[in-house]
Amino acid sequence: MPTDLQTIRIFLASSAELKPDREAFEQFINRRNKEWSPRGVFLHLDIWEDLSAAMSPTRSQDEYNREIDRCDIFVVLFWTKVGRYTAEEFDRAHGRFKGDGGSAGAPTIFTYFKTTPARPSREETQSLWAFQDRLAELKHFPAEYDTADKLQLEFGLELDRLVSAGVIRLDRGSEVTDADRQHREHLAIRETYLDWLRRECDSVELLGLDLKESRNVGLGHVYVPAVTNADVKGNRKGVNLRKGPFLLLDNLGRSPLYVPGAAGSGKSTFCRWLALVVAEGRVPAHRQIAVDEEDFTETLPDTLVERLPLLVRLRDWASHGEFLAGGGRWTRAQLEASLAGWLDETRPGDLTGDAFAAELKAGRCLLILDGVDEVPESRGDDLPRRNLLTGLADALPAWRKAGNWLIVTSRPYGLDAEDQRRLGLPLAELAELPYPLMRLFVRRWFDAVDPANAVGKSDGLLMHLAQRDDLAEMRSNPMLLTALCVKYDEGRRLPQDFYALYDAVVRQVLYKRFNTENERDQARNRLSAIALGMHRGEAGAPRTTPEAEVTVEEVDRLLADLARHDWASESGAEEASAKRELLLSDSGLLLPRDNRRAAFYHLSFQEFLAAERLRKLPDTPESILATYAGSPAWRRTLRFLFCAIAERASPEKAIGAWRSLLPSFEPAALDANPAPALVLADGLEVAHAKGWRIDDFKAPLRVACEHAMHHLSPEPRAELWLTLGRLGLDDRPGVGLHPDGLPDIVWDVCEAGYFLYGEGCETRTLDTPFRIARYPVTHRQFQAFVDAGGYGQDEWWMGLAARPKAIPAGWSEPNAPRERVSWYEATAFCRWLDAQFKRAGMLPVGWRVSLPTEEQWERAARGTDGREYPWEGDYRSGHANINETSDNIGPSNLGRTSPVGLYPDGKAPSGTYDMAGGICEWCRNAYEKPELLADSGDLPRVMRGGSWAFNTQFCRTAFRSGVNPDGCDTVLGFRVCCTPTDL
Repeated sequence: MPTDLQTIRIFLASSAELKPDREAFEQFINRRNKEWSPRGVFLHLDIWEDLSAAMSPTRSQDEYNREIDRCDIFVVLFWTKVGRYTAEEFDRAHGRFKGDGGSAGAPTIFTYFKTTPARPSREETQSLWAFQDRLAELKHFPAEYDTADKLQLEFGLELDRLVSAGVIRLDRGSEVTDADRQHREHLAIRETYLDWLRRECDSVELLGLDLKESRNVGLGHVYVPAVTNADVKGNRKGVNLRKGPFLLLDNLGRSPLYVPGAAGSGKSTFCRWLALVVAEGRVPAHRQIAVDEEDFTETLPDTLVERLPLLVRLRDWASHGEFLAGGGRWTRAQLEASLAGWLDETRPGDLTGDAFAAELKAGRCLLILDGVDEVPESRGDDLPRRNLLTGLADALPAWRKAGNWLIVTSRPYGLDAEDQRRLGLPLAELAELPYPLMRLFVRRWFDAVDPANAVGKSDGLLMHLAQRDDLAEMRSNPMLLTALCVKYDEGRRLPQDFYALYDAVVRQVLYKRFNTENERDQARNRLSAIALGMHRGEAGAPRTTPEAEVTVEEVDRLLADLARHDWASESGAEEASAKRELLLSDSGLLLPRDNRRAAFYHLSFQEFLAAERLRKLPDTPESILATYAGSPAWRRTLRFLFCAIAERASPEKAIGAWRSLLPSFEPAALDANPAPALVLADGLEVAHAKGWRIDDFKAPLRVACEHAMHHLSPEPRAELWLTLGRLGLDDRPGVGLHPDGLPDIVWDVCEAGYFLYGEGCETRTLDTPFRIARYPVTHRQFQAFVDAGGYGQDEWWMGLAARPKAIPAGWSEPNAPRERVSWYEATAFCRWLDAQFKRAGMLPVGWRVSLPTEEQWERAARGTDGREYPWEGDYRSGHANINETSDNIGPSNLGRTSPVGLYPDGKAPSGTYDMAGGICEWCRNAYEKPELLADSGDLPRVMRGGSWAFNTQFCRTAFRSGVNPDGCDTVLGFRVCCTPTDL
């Protein structure tokens, strides 16, 4: 806090039952701050509710003690009981008072007992009497109050006495200039907002817990660091290839970011954590279960220190239609006016539009814009989402020039490629949880909900997850992992698939909250009706995209419509309101939000329940698909619908309905809108996983993929080919296995002779021809080595300096390149493949399989003419799987690997694919001594080609980098080479 304000720190302690009195006390302090901050005094209020039975996980006991030791005024409230921790707080403050001899450094202590009649238990009454006796012994005389107004009056008089005594030093009004007054008011508003943000963002709603059970669980109790596979360079020099995934907070410290993520990946949770961390000025330490890996230990980046974190939940902002008007061409001024107007209307933490504008002008803002996809595309004649994005594009240059920082989050469909290009923000997609963080999350979750049995339950679930490969998607997604914890906590068993998991979790949550089966069925039916209404709107007001949050009036209308009552009638309105209040208070799935609004615990539960309601309606599945399959925002809902039909009716009915989407695989339909084809692909993946017959879809899917290869943008092209791979249908030569189970390698020949090499295009000569694989080694091909026992066979590892344990790939589609492979593992694979091919007579006599030298790799990538990229000319958008947005060279950024050979326009002169982007590829050479080709030693080895996470600089054919041979990352893979034995 700047020094021109005298800060008086007040510590308020009380038992949980006095929450209304605490809130009234806080409002009183806010009013005093409005009066006193222009006169140079700010009252900083710290409120702790009985400290619960355990300290808040983001506040250790030492931190509580430090807050008490720092306070100038200690206030404690009692009513029917004296909790253990409240008494300890008083002892701490009183001990400091006695220790300082009542000096100016000691706190002033005020104790208040509420006299309003109550019905305490005998035990509670005894604790109260015992404490009163203790106060008498200490000759500390408490005051009494009967109402919150009386408490405010009494404490207000005490503050006035401290002013008279000179302890609180108020400037005389005549001494304060208008500029001083405005500056001090702004500082007080800032501090009040930061205090509010700390409390607001540390709260957490745990699925499966009643509100009364979760009130003392803070965000820091269950939060684990958010990670991304992107390594945004920002202001850092050089390139980091030693680890991954990377901390999202570190990336944000280097550059403002656009952070897309799938449903439940943790976008909003990270935004709240970010706001809390910046408001605190540090990363709070977990009180019990610390991060046990250095790579995942967060620290607050210097670039974010002392910023004002403006947390904007965009669905809250979008709920105020008066600030959204416009036809999709906003300017910076319009966006700033909208945000300022929203702040003045809602006053989060008493922050004002003027205070925001002042911070923005000074370059001190961290704007946290969470959930672009939850802003409606249209509302009447207005285009709210387009307004937001165009306003952002116009504002960003000026905001960044002033020094402000920014993070924008969304589900991937919230911003298209052109939106990303206009914003020019580096992309850092939220990655799935790696195993260490998944393990940490499970341990922290059970420690929060059942401390006494936390170790046994967390160990049991982790063992269960390790044995269930089919749960890979669920265990790496924070929201789905929460659902797994909830379900396991119920009976220490897990359901068998994705749809069954949601069904089981909904059943379990409602079971805890409603007494009878009939009550649970009613609640579920009402929730489903609300979910579908939020998805598609009401009669006469249809929506093009689902809303994640609606007014309670809309919820009431949906409930009245479900009951076939007239919402406009008195009885209909009262009944609907009562049902809504019951769901908001008891369901655990539909939650109250600010400004009389409601939202589901997570959008994915809304999608699940909307699908459940759709299945029960008379509309045919075919008509539902015809209406909604073209909207990307409906994709997950329709996937749930496919599962619901298959589960509740029959697989044949679900497959038959999805057959109506077969025309979407045709070229003209794909060109017009690929979204329906992706909905069909989702259904086929579910059917394939269940073992259902889908033979008549295979040929059309292949045709669609072939068309997509040359006509669709990389994103839908990759999704279709990934589906083809998951279905086991990508039978292109060079991608999978031979009938005998050996990798099917297609060799492209590079002739001997001269070629241009390196950054300086020096002339070099290859004395013998060689062959190089058309594609990087795929996941299916590497798995053949694993399945053959390659990690356990000594002959493939002889002479190597290390023998790593097998670890899972980042992505497991059979036709994707195998990544997270060290140089040692790549070398062992080559030795194994060489032996198998020789045994099968698949190699020329005197030739062997190995990694390429970097000369061979570069000759294959750029031909003989020294071209900068595998194609002629400069970088061309869409020619390689790289992060085009990081240097604003194009709109594409898949944020992961793609099926091999997906970029035909990027083919090299040798005929090889994916020599730029995709994955970085190991070479035989030592990096600092490239003449060394031996397999022994642990010197860094050469990496070539760039990856999906890097920009154009690193995917140039001449670029080389060195990585330790044990490096293992989602950007590292390899391809094989075939050469004469003497090379």
